[in-house]
Amino acid sequence: MQNKIPAIEGKMGGHTYYSFSIEPEKLLKIGYVLHRNKANKKLMPTYQRLIKRSRLNSVQEFVEDGGFFPNSIIINIATEGKKPRFEKANTQVDDAISRVGIFYLPRRYRSAFIIDGQHRLYGYANSEYRNTNSIPVVAFINLERKEQVRLFMQINENQKAVPKNLRNTLNSDLLWNSENLNDRIKALKLTIAQELGEDKSSPLFDRIIVGENPKTVKRCITIDTIRIGLDRSNFFGQFTKNAIKEDGSFYKGDNDKCL
Repeated sequence: MQNKIPAIEGKMGGHTYYSFSIEPEKLLKIGYVLHRNKANKKLMPTYQRLIKRSRLNSVQEFVEDGGFFPNSIIINIATEGKKPRFEKANTQVDDAISRVGIFYLPRRYRSAFIIDGQHRLYGYANSEYRNTNSIPVVAFINLERKEQVRLFMQINENQKAVPKNLRNTLNSDLLWNSENLNDRIKALKLTIAQELGEDKSSPLFDRIIVGENPKTVKRCITIDTIRIGLDRSNFFGQFTKNAIKEDGSFYKGDNDKCL
């Protein structure tokens, strides 16, 4: 395996780390996940939940449909007591803490422990893009097992999921011109719900929670509630992913006109 990787050496939280971009297949060859199961009992403490096959399949489908994950996979590289090899480049920025250069990965299975991003990485295992995509990685060196557990906990406790209501608000724009009719009409319903809450002439003005607006006694209807109501109507007709089977009361194939 070609183990030379262009990287940036930096410092964070008292630790030296290396940030780089790598083809998933290379990282899969040396990667290991400390799952909480009896097989890893001698490696305690372990911390990762078991990988879900269904989630791996959905990640693979997402990637092969043109999707990507811009956030970094976090790993710990075990060097077995050796100093990590990093060759600094000739050109550096004088007043910068970080340094650019070439980092040498170990050529050894189970030398890179996946702290965060196991599904994102292993979702590439059977993908045609495992050699042609590159994924961002932040690699710490020789973290104690307890420190890995602590880092895993900090990442998962402090990551805040995007609230469903905000996702619905964003999807009203994101899916508006989708080639998938199901997504396009979903965006239409979400936009209708949003405008019902924002249009001052609407009887539901300021009654619908839009984006991250706080819930109040009056503003207490979610966008999803309106969408579910519209799902039960005949306003939009019948359709497949790619074609209209039957026109609706208001929908003839054009989102703008229907809205």
